[in-house]
Amino acid sequence: MASRDKQFSPEEAHFLLMHGNLSSPTVFKDMAEDWPARLNWTPESLAEVLGNRTLRFRTGPRYPTSEDILWETDCEYIDASLQQFCQWLAPERWLALASSRAPREESETDNNTDSNPLLAYHPADNWVYLDYKYMAELFSEQPDILEAVRWSDFGFPGRTGVESTMWVGSAGAHTPCHYDSYGCNLVLQVYGRKKWVLFAPEDSPSLYPTRLPYEQSSVFSQVNVAHPNVQQFPKVVGCHPHVVVLEPGDVLFVPKHWWHYVESLTTSISVNSWIEMASDGEDRLQEAMVRLVLLSIKSDSPCSDQSHWLNPTENVTSRRSNLGYVQAALEEVRAKNDPGCSRDSKCAFAGGCPFPQEGTKTTPPPSKRSKLEDSDTKAEESDSNICFSTPSTWFGPNLVPVLPCTDYFADELCSMQTDTGGSQERTSVDLSAAAKPTAEEHTAEETAAVKMATEGTEVEETAEKQTSAKQASAKQTASKRPTAEHLSVKPTLVEETPEEHMSSESTDMFRNRVLDLSFEELENTIVNCLVQPHVVQEVAKLLKERLRLS
Repeated sequence: MASRDKQFSPEEAHFLLMHGNLSSPTVFKDMAEDWPARLNWTPESLAEVLGNRTLRFRTGPRYPTSEDILWETDCEYIDASLQQFCQWLAPERWLALASSRAPREESETDNNTDSNPLLAYHPADNWVYLDYKYMAELFSEQPDILEAVRWSDFGFPGRTGVESTMWVGSAGAHTPCHYDSYGCNLVLQVYGRKKWVLFAPEDSPSLYPTRLPYEQSSVFSQVNVAHPNVQQFPKVVGCHPHVVVLEPGDVLFVPKHWWHYVESLTTSISVNSWIEMASDGEDRLQEAMVRLVLLSIKSDSPCSDQSHWLNPTENVTSRRSNLGYVQAALEEVRAKNDPGCSRDSKCAFAGGCPFPQEGTKTTPPPSKRSKLEDSDTKAEESDSNICFSTPSTWFGPNLVPVLPCTDYFADELCSMQTDTGGSQERTSVDLSAAAKPTAEEHTAEETAAVKMATEGTEVEETAEKQTSAKQASAKQTASKRPTAEHLSVKPTLVEETPEEHMSSESTDMFRNRVLDLSFEELENTIVNCLVQPHVVQEVAKLLKERLRLS
């Protein structure tokens, strides 16, 4: 059994994580209680270490008026220090400002905070997030901070803060729902509380995957999980969300390709590390193909603003570089399929199982975003002869599975419902329709829009928006917009699929709908269809067949 009164030894923890014993998210409750990071870190203590170093924060409203997702491309970005972040959080600061009759510029001169840009955003109405910061860069001159993170307790010798990222946010700070293409994830909740809403890979079709905005190795959902619009995305009600609130000291295991939406419930500090897996090679090929196709179209597009479709953390690379990524990924697949490669290992860790050779040191890449460049990661031949069983007694107060929350969407929709005078027969889908038309007010065109969204398109505008003029295409399409005659077409005709015979009236309405799209919207829809995960998977399979790599 583990030392230091821990439930699991490093060998046992590694066996649970990397030998297929935990197929769903699970929380380890006692494994990090003695880590210096857990014992000593607060926003104030880290601010003291970093001093006046300027960092990039993003911010957004805590109580948005729209059900739309606030993408990273939509956020405001602020350069400030962690000390200024702590000043911004201090309630006495805001009480002083509220009681003062002096203008903000004068009241901010006290305590050397006259240059604090965060004070333009009140914490009661806004959140601020220092997200996705590489600890190796953030604390390059503080090795003791890096050594305060000890993933070796989970069976990854030598893995510290160097291979980790840090997240510091106020209440309401969140990351849109997405899944990571590579590896599994270990997350330490250092300070404060954070809510995770997770979905199994099997729920992917119902979460409406999108690659725009583009971030290498992140597949986003078009659904705002915190405020789901189930009329626009009706299949989401069939998902199975797993919900957990992490407390200080908890370590969450997120299996590969599990979707997650993450939100700080209080001021929060988290540290995570993506664990490389032997299966990442196939995903690296698919990611390289997505990058090649998406950037080939979008980077040269005359009608596309890069800030709208490219996450701020990403860069546009040349077509030659992107083809090089594809070649490197294909070479990795070829090497893996070589008859000489060992296939005896049952460990999913890309570095090879470190047990029973506990001295084995692995030096994996520091983050998921570097994986295209690090395509030479190969599973080592060494493997463990560990024959642990998985007794049911291992699961208990110190190892807690994250269970499905069957009422999650019902609770979210009910909390959004502002109309209490509705019919008693309204369905769960209708619960999301606060400030939305009743069934009698739905036009045939709105019905068509719902159907198109169900089939995975990104055409997400209502009938009211479609009848208004729209940017560059407005003058060209004004004479072709739906008339009263179009809108009066029978719903049964509008709901027919493209494969079925459609009346000329219904065909005209769909044509008008397409013509009403801007060039950028049409381009984005086409690109997203081309790089849908299941499409890319099939193309990668075909490519390997053509090159005789499968």
